[in-house]
Amino acid sequence: MKRIGLALLVMAIFCAGYFNYQKKTAHTPRYTRKISSAKMTPYQKEMEKLLYSTFEPDQTYADLLLKNANTLDYPIVYKREQHLPCDCRERIYQEFQDSLMQQPLSVKVRYIYNDDQQLLESTHLNDGQLTSKLSYTRDDHGLIQKIRTINQYGKFLTWFIYEKDRFHKVTLQDDVPAAYETFFLSDLKQVIRRSAIQTELIPAISHSFNYDQLGRLTKETTREAELIYEYPNDEEDVYSKFSYYRLNPRKLISINEITWDNNRQILVGKTANLQPSFRHIKEKTDNCTLRSYVYNENERLMSSTLDSCK
Repeated sequence: MKRIGLALLVMAIFCAGYFNYQKKTAHTPRYTRKISSAKMTPYQKEMEKLLYSTFEPDQTYADLLLKNANTLDYPIVYKREQHLPCDCRERIYQEFQDSLMQQPLSVKVRYIYNDDQQLLESTHLNDGQLTSKLSYTRDDHGLIQKIRTINQYGKFLTWFIYEKDRFHKVTLQDDVPAAYETFFLSDLKQVIRRSAIQTELIPAISHSFNYDQLGRLTKETTREAELIYEYPNDEEDVYSKFSYYRLNPRKLISINEITWDNNRQILVGKTANLQPSFRHIKEKTDNCTLRSYVYNENERLMSSTLDSCK
């Protein structure tokens, strides 16, 4: 499951664009000032200082971050997913309006991965027209160095700046610092807090994350809401239940439970009074194919998707 939903604009800025993939180890300058210091805001000067950072993560840092960060850029790989490993270098995501997946909808995405199954590029299409394209530059440890973005909002370049106990995503628009967000890390490189100041590009972000002694996420909190995660036993690293609360005042909104039938995952959503609200089924096969079906509270199919090798 994904974490508490982000605004579409954030996704567009930080997660879409076009950038030729490269793998580099040598440090190159990230930024050259294009405007005078007198014209820069204090916020832009903060970003400029981050862009001049010379901290270089080592392999131990990278291994922990890649394993434990559990963010959109560094998704966690659960033990259940390792039972059916996929070495496909190119995959296609397609939405359909029928359960047999014979009637495609307009949205289609193409993903390209490296040999380590790290995302290199994604191309987003709507009715066959390009809406956005992204690719990454990574270092030899597999960490992302930068993402270049071209979409309906303009052209952006996002740098990943790493420090001992955090990392930043600093976005430049037309070579000028425009916005950044910070991910604070535990000793195991788990994200424990995420923050950003509201700008024209991104909303204000204030998320905190709590973990149990086994390193599993147990609570996620924003200013407005809270998610509580529960696990069936100490061996399982995938939560089987999560509850959504609205805060101020605190009120239970929904309860969601996950069950497994071999490689078939079933997520059932219920309201606070235990009335069904949706059902989401995902089924993975050993040929890197993932089928997904979403039904509403009346068991009517709302969407189906297919993620498969090209």
